[in-house]
Amino acid sequence: MMKLLSIILTLISFNSFACQCFHVSPEEAAKESKHVFLARIYSVEDLAKLPNAKDTDTGVRAKIEIYETIKGKPQQFEFLYSGYGHGDCGLGFTVGDRYLFITSNDKVSICGSHVKNFSPWSGEDKALYEKLKKANE
Repeated sequence: MMKLLSIILTLISFNSFACQCFHVSPEEAAKESKHVFLARIYSVEDLAKLPNAKDTDTGVRAKIEIYETIKGKPQQFEFLYSGYGHGDCGLGFTVGDRYLFITSNDKVSICGSHVKNFSPWSGEDKALYEKLKKANE
């Protein structure tokens, strides 16, 4: 009985550190966010491995190539910052991936709105793209 109780408590405490967020639709998120844009991940660097890294630096920074701005001035961001993924709410960027980002600053996570491998030329992505463009004209 004690063994079962300790296993349950271990699982509960482990889950309490996992990423938890409230998801909203991209349309709702875009209304509240300062920037909506399409970008490609150009490079990814581990913050802890940068030359001037501090012990508290964790996560990654991704150099982005913005290929369309729908709202705001995302050109001010040379990099976007995120966690590693795997429970820390990070996106786990991969060089070459294309995203629709909806954010108010240079920090992005799975809790914010983003669409990976976004293609505004076909299917559901095209419909969402057209809605966001129209709402921000």
